[in-house]
Amino acid sequence: MKKISAAGRPVWAVVLALGFSWPGPAGALDQPDGRKREYVIRNVESGPDEAAGRRLFDAVTFTTWTETSIRDGAPVLVHHREERTREGDRIFWKFFVEPGSLDLLASEKKIETRAGKPVQDYRDYYQNSPRPAPPRTFHFQMIPFVVQHLRITAPAKIHLVLTPEMAPWQVTLIPDGEETIRVPAGTFACLRLKMVYSRDDLPPFFKFLPSA
Repeated sequence: MKKISAAGRPVWAVVLALGFSWPGPAGALDQPDGRKREYVIRNVESGPDEAAGRRLFDAVTFTTWTETSIRDGAPVLVHHREERTREGDRIFWKFFVEPGSLDLLASEKKIETRAGKPVQDYRDYYQNSPRPAPPRTFHFQMIPFVVQHLRITAPAKIHLVLTPEMAPWQVTLIPDGEETIRVPAGTFACLRLKMVYSRDDLPPFFKFLPSA
């Protein structure tokens, strides 16, 4: 993942292993297969005075998978994300999504220490919040879900949020070709995406993060 600027607008270049096919029309939902996928995201560039940013973005390792389920008597997609911090704590996310509209319904976040002691159990509800989310709104941690399950063959606009109370910010995902990467685990065909957004739309916390 690398951050650049284009005409004053920040751009994230993201390279993701394919591992799935997009035979249908752009924007259609690719059905979940329940398969677990491992991610390691590294921010490889930071300025010399941005030690805090390097600590924050040094490396993030997590596992995701999506499955179908039933919630309140209705079918839903459940996107899981499990992350282990450098201190050994484990973070478990669940995101509940309406299969047809892809509306984000709710999220759950649990944190356990490396000894297995629970320290946080938090839930958010998005459709009945004071600030209803617009269509195609996803949590910031759901980028792998968007890439895995939406066939993005042309520029696509989505919205990202951190909590139901915050204003979503608009992001444009632009396919930027395919490439092959070689890492110790093997050789993978990857999709390269650009994420373009306006800095003015970002939540206040993000505006103070260092550029890469």
